[in-house]
Amino acid sequence: MAHPAMGFEEMTISELSNEIGVRLRAERIRMGLTQADMADKALLPVRTYRRLETAGVGSVRVLLCALKACNRLKALQISLPQRELPKVRNALSIVEQSRVRRSRSQSDSRG
Repeated sequence: MAHPAMGFEEMTISELSNEIGVRLRAERIRMGLTQADMADKALLPVRTYRRLETAGVGSVRVLLCALKACNRLKALQISLPQRELPKVRNALSIVEQSRVRRSRSQSDSRG
């Protein structure tokens, strides 16, 4: 089991899954909800929500449903802020770019 002060980056995936389940349980209790109430609010079967909370087992969709029910999607948006993909550099684009640079420098030296 992960140490409570351990950061997410230091945890194994198994530890992280369990920690997320523990934190969801704590949030549900803070909200004053039963597992059945939370499952209903998350639009999930009770068994599916229970597995997420107790064993850290579920799909990304299940986790997102639970986070939305807890009003915690804003934190996820802050964690993943970039919507646009960075410009991809592949071998061909690098070769093309070097050709353009070379032809420009050759024409500058000639003229």
